[in-house]
Amino acid sequence: MKTLRDIDREIGAHIEELRNSYWDEQVQASKQAAVLLVEGDDDRAIVEEVFLARRRVWERSVRVIAAGGREAVIRARARFSDRDPRMLHMFVDRDTWTEHEIQNLSRELGASTLHVTAGWCLENIFFAPDFLRMLHSEIAQNVAAAREVWVRAGARWWTLQRWREASQQVWNAAFGDGAYGGLHPGVDPKSGGEFADILSHRISPDTLARFAFDIDALAAEFDARLRTVESWSEHDQWQIGVHGKRAFVELLCPLLEKYYGRRIDWRLELVGRLPRPFPVPLDGLVAMFLP
Repeated sequence: MKTLRDIDREIGAHIEELRNSYWDEQVQASKQAAVLLVEGDDDRAIVEEVFLARRRVWERSVRVIAAGGREAVIRARARFSDRDPRMLHMFVDRDTWTEHEIQNLSRELGASTLHVTAGWCLENIFFAPDFLRMLHSEIAQNVAAAREVWVRAGARWWTLQRWREASQQVWNAAFGDGAYGGLHPGVDPKSGGEFADILSHRISPDTLARFAFDIDALAAEFDARLRTVESWSEHDQWQIGVHGKRAFVELLCPLLEKYYGRRIDWRLELVGRLPRPFPVPLDGLVAMFLP
């Protein structure tokens, strides 16, 4: 009789086999083209629709590959280590990264080229007020009426996500190269003082400051973020201050279905209605891969 552990191992092995097969196929199919790694299938579909709008036959120039998340995009570079670095590009959501963090990561990645959305997510491009007014006046009015509550939600999740990422960074820095519960390479503190020295060496002060779950500090950070976003234009509030993917699903899609009476892939539909040149950074990707 199989144990639960046996079943888990078989499932894990099958998933790993499927994942490797997926990547083998992608690597082989992209041999003669530039590679653009994106986070998920929604992002891949949007980017491919943009390329299609630029050129009917574009696949020979670039292969768009969904990696499965922002960190997965960065890890996937290793699968293309034999490529000319100029032919390998990454396109990820800004999420809660600051400009400083983006610049630091770009330097760390060296020759690889990192492209980051102008807004929180790629879907934020569909919330530009001018675009929505051109699309449908009543939809634009309904979205505008919801702006303040969505901005507040964005500030709340921005604050909490920054704390959660700091928590993960603390764990990764301190324990990420060792199995939970086991021995840790190069780490064997014999006193609390030695343990504190190890943690202080491995974890930056900035990360530690964000990691501390101080409710008053989090409240102050929320206030500061909310005031900052509220000082921006309506356009920038929708672009950077709101989680575009969530707002697209919960706010914009229901309005589109209500006023147009259709349930379709609205991401692809709206790409065709975007102004030309395409919004940043899609315009840059088009210019780079399909000049």
